[in-house]
Amino acid sequence: MTRRIAATALLVASFILAPVASPVAHAFDREFAFKAIDKDTMEVSFKAWMGEVLQVCVKPDGAGGDVCDGKNSVETFWVTATPYGAWDRKTSRMTVLVDVPRCGKYKIRVKRSALSFDTSMFYMPC
Repeated sequence: MTRRIAATALLVASFILAPVASPVAHAFDREFAFKAIDKDTMEVSFKAWMGEVLQVCVKPDGAGGDVCDGKNSVETFWVTATPYGAWDRKTSRMTVLVDVPRCGKYKIRVKRSALSFDTSMFYMPC
């Protein structure tokens, strides 16, 4: 009985005294590739895992704020990597089309969660 109480007390103390790590944003290597389709559409492809749900956000490079905050975003949408969509099973790449209002430099962010994302930049030619 004494051993059980001591073991329980030790277990409780280990949970209470264990340091809690603060969440850290983690970037993944999405291997972005860009291809201009026409004057206002960019094809963007990146690595994705089967069944992964991703948020894709685009904003002008010079605009303030977060890429996905909605205030300066020109595109924000959700995609799911499935073979029935624009995900290629052989290369594990997801392809999306992004519409931008004019030529120039843009930031794109692909988010898996609030703390894991990749950000890249592309230039939309005039």
